[in-house]
Amino acid sequence: MDYVTHLSPPLRCLVGGDFNAWHDMWEPGRQHAHRGADLARWAVDSAMDFIGVLGEATQRSGHVLDLTFSNVPFAQTEIRQDIHSGSDHETQVTTIPGRGSVPLEQVQYRVLEAELKKLAGLVGNGIAKLTNPWEITTITQIDDYAEALARVFNSAIQVVGKPDRGGGIPAPWWTPDCQATYEEHLQARGSSNTAPLATREF
Repeated sequence: MDYVTHLSPPLRCLVGGDFNAWHDMWEPGRQHAHRGADLARWAVDSAMDFIGVLGEATQRSGHVLDLTFSNVPFAQTEIRQDIHSGSDHETQVTTIPGRGSVPLEQVQYRVLEAELKKLAGLVGNGIAKLTNPWEITTITQIDDYAEALARVFNSAIQVVGKPDRGGGIPAPWWTPDCQATYEEHLQARGSSNTAPLATREF
């Protein structure tokens, strides 16, 4: 904690770990403890945004303990139940825009009503970095501004929204027995500190 709270993050920085720190910045309604206030103050002072899912527990006990902060625009961390490692902590995946080769895919995104405030904040931050529209004097500048504005909205929707890919078709080897065993594994995960029998069988 001392190391992180004394960092001066450079541009395009990512900081994450199992902090075991409590604060309502990442767990709404939670009283701060375990130096959570120190970490939250550092995040604000360093312009390092919490990029995880607000209030979504990262550990079996139900608290948000594994935290990721970044100053990379539109970076995000999500919990992935489908690749759970069997630990008492959830598996998280961080996506940094512009890294790696992303296949072209037509995906519709749904933004839940609870996420509209976050969407508005991201759009506001993106618009603040655009050219002042009152300074636009040519048709080319109008076109450029419109494209930049569309990118702001698209990026914000992709960060806050959830891809809606429909039901999809399961792999041929994914039988009803696989599905039933998988569901038993998910139910048993929170009931023990060791890997339960259902997880080993799955």
